[in-house]
Amino acid sequence: MDIQSIYLNAENRQTKLVFLAFDLCIQISLFELMKTTNNLMDPRIRALFKTNVEKIILPSTNLLENVKFLLTSDYIINSKDLVSRQEISKFISDHSESFPIKVIDGNVKSRERTIEKANDLFGGDISKIKDINRITIISDHLKLINEFMLLSEQHNTIFKKDWEYKAIGTLSRTGIVTIDGFPTEVHLAETTQFLSANVFPHKLYEVYRLKTETEEEISTFKKQLFAVISLFNKDKNLRTKIEEFLLPSVSCETIDIKTVKKCLLHIHRKLISETFFSAKKEWQVLYLTKLIEYNRKANILDRSNENIFSKEIQLEARKGLVKLNTKTI
Repeated sequence: MDIQSIYLNAENRQTKLVFLAFDLCIQISLFELMKTTNNLMDPRIRALFKTNVEKIILPSTNLLENVKFLLTSDYIINSKDLVSRQEISKFISDHSESFPIKVIDGNVKSRERTIEKANDLFGGDISKIKDINRITIISDHLKLINEFMLLSEQHNTIFKKDWEYKAIGTLSRTGIVTIDGFPTEVHLAETTQFLSANVFPHKLYEVYRLKTETEEEISTFKKQLFAVISLFNKDKNLRTKIEEFLLPSVSCETIDIKTVKKCLLHIHRKLISETFFSAKKEWQVLYLTKLIEYNRKANILDRSNENIFSKEIQLEARKGLVKLNTKTI
């Protein structure tokens, strides 16, 4: 299939994908909020309604029955009430406290990036790119992410069997849902990692993935590299990492591109690991479990990214790893 055919209705597919995820997030958020308080007057709960809540009479004192009643009624906001992806993103942003789980619109991948990725990974075969349409589901609560997966699977989303630690240091799990005959990607993430990874770490990654095969590409790489170093110097924590890992490799006249990229990757991993300090315990344990698993498989002896976590988290992660290994024997 050619790129024109793939992109013909790409914006429409993206809208359908966001709308589907939004409705699932509404369901999960309503149930979670009503577990905290069964009071419809709570401003967080009221924000999810498209009608005056004073008129609503709940049929039962049972939480589950009430939630089912509300979700099957015409009281709750859903994607049909918001006519565009932009309105959905704004609604979530304006009522952030009402959404313990959120959908982030990843927008349609650019044609240029799709062609580049196809050339780099699939010999130019664009049909193998699965994330032209993509969204990210974020939450502070791993339990809610799991609930989203269960609901999404009812809409034929197929998720990878397990979470994985990526080489760049991120914790990742993705699913594919077919919309109008095309694959679209649903990415799952912990909130802090997602928000942080799209600031400083992403700037590092953008430099890291630059091609360096020609003189012109190397020149661009150097310019972008020093621009990032200059930017990072404004932050004490980032400056320390630059001085410790990167500057020794770029202080000489001849820059070893391979070494520099290795340093960029190392700093990126450290930054992502540190974002999990503020994550909830279940996320920390999951992240560290997958990090240890990755380090062992890749024969990485450096344990500094593991040791930044508390003894309690390290112990639980290793217990989890033992259970995983027992299951595979």
